Amino acid sequence: MDATLKYLNAINILAKAKIDALQKIYDYFGGDWEKAWYSNLTGFLPKVRDSYGKLVPADYERIKKTIDPDKEWQKLLGEDIEILTILDTDYPELLHHIPHPPFMLYVKGSHDAWRNTCFAVVGTRRLSEYGKRGTLHITQGLVRAGFVVVSGLADGIDTLAHKMALQEGGKTIAVLGCGIDDKTIFPWQNLGLAHK
Repeated sequence: MDATLKYLNAINILAKAKIDALQKIYDYFGGDWEKAWYSNLTGFLPKVRDSYGKLVPADYERIKKTIDPDKEWQKLLGEDIEILTILDTDYPELLHHIPHPPFMLYVKGSHDAWRNTCFAVVGTRRLSEYGKRGTLHITQGLVRAGFVVVSGLADGIDTLAHKMALQEGGKTIAVLGCGIDDKTIFPWQNLGLAHK
């Protein structure tokens, strides 16, 4: 992985993954993430509300001093987490076709899975016995038909879908609403499942 991406990662931490901020920074700095990091990015990043509810620029220069690009980069490397940008050939093709595709993704595991036909399985965290049986039956059939099961790694239906895909020897992708590293996987009970 390109070490200059450590500055993109640091900028993403600073920007709190706001849609369009990274694209604007990329366009302005021509992809020179190091130069961007050492520049004042206030004009590119979202405003915050003050105590009166008025939108004002955040003190990004102060916040930036709390972020160490090298330390944050080592965290990614230590957890085998990659960064993919919308410019990479391995970036999932289907994401190019949604409104506001994410400029970057944090990826752990194989890139092969999303090149196949995917089927999303999502549902309630509090599932009934009928929901449990239905999920297992449908997911098993999807995997046997060659689909990659995509879900969110949440409790309930998501967990069952991922487990069935693995049990059947299929591929599964978890699209997380939390961090991708071991410390922030949620729910923590699914950490072992995430590793599988």
